[in-house]
Amino acid sequence: MAHKGEVLLCLVRDYGTIDVKYIKSVFLEMQRVYLTERRKAILKAVVEDYILHGQPVGSKTLVGLHGLHYSPATIRAEMAALEDMGYLTHPHTSAGRVPTEIGYRYYVDHLLTIPPVSNQEMENLSQAISSRGEDLRQLLVEVCRLISTITTYASIALTPHFQQLILKRLHFVPISSRASLVIIVTSAKIIQSSLAEVPEEITEEQLEELSRILSRHIDGKTPWEALQIIQVLREGSLRQFAFLLGQIHSFIHEVFLFEQRERLIVEGEENVLLSPELQDLNKLRMLISTLDRRFLLQEFLERRLTSKNLQVIIGGENEFFEMRDLSLLAMPFETSSYNWGALGLVGPIRMDYGKAIRTLSCVTSILERNLQREGI
Repeated sequence: MAHKGEVLLCLVRDYGTIDVKYIKSVFLEMQRVYLTERRKAILKAVVEDYILHGQPVGSKTLVGLHGLHYSPATIRAEMAALEDMGYLTHPHTSAGRVPTEIGYRYYVDHLLTIPPVSNQEMENLSQAISSRGEDLRQLLVEVCRLISTITTYASIALTPHFQQLILKRLHFVPISSRASLVIIVTSAKIIQSSLAEVPEEITEEQLEELSRILSRHIDGKTPWEALQIIQVLREGSLRQFAFLLGQIHSFIHEVFLFEQRERLIVEGEENVLLSPELQDLNKLRMLISTLDRRFLLQEFLERRLTSKNLQVIIGGENEFFEMRDLSLLAMPFETSSYNWGALGLVGPIRMDYGKAIRTLSCVTSILERNLQREGI
């Protein structure tokens, strides 16, 4: 690393004048790149102690802990240096330090160690996930509740894109003489239903036969292909059921090709609302507003999840102003038909990132393996 004086000489030579603020920012950035091993260890200890206890961390607290065998004076000097570099800060009422968002980011990217998941833990999670229901959406709701319970954070899930799903069967369940429930089952175990008006003269036997005919025609087809087939049947061999087929056509179009607002699932919001860091009334209002605007949050996740890698979005890195006091973790999963969805967690910036990432990675891996094994 260049000496501080050499950096100043280079800047003066290149720019002719000295911009003190600019020089300081450049130098601090260079320091971040070349963070010493001792400062890394102290920063890691401060972040983990603050995550655990939620109290500003003093130099005496760290002596002998986390493998730090330095004097209080040495630790205090290094913490002051880390504060100058932007990794730590301290509340006005305390001499102890707390991590900044930059500190959390460096910790997650470079210092975080995640313990391996034991075989017993994997087995327990696998059994919990495999015992869930038939419908994929309900499965994801239950998985969200599971990871929310384990981590005590809010959980989110994105169901796979409906446009890419493969349809399997269509059933009619008569409700009355003039109404029937239309149920469509997909290969991804996503089950959609809608109420349809039926002519009085149609019998249950005719509905059963119509179910068999339509199921045979749409099995293995995408929603778009099914729409075209139903239109042909509606104008041809099944034109006597044109009104009913028209409702089914509209239902498939609305749910599988147009309606996307319901792809996002949110569970365990109360965990975030009870976080000590978010007890300010204005913060709570903004958070509730963000979680209610699920379509916008869904769009944001779709833009960020451009690869299969875990995304960790901390505080001000969030696109939403309302989530500047939160961290968002998200990890995509893939189905056997190359559709993708995602699981995620929302919690305070003072999040136990190790536990959150460990849980999310493990559950996502099990879920993806199960879906691909079952051909979903």
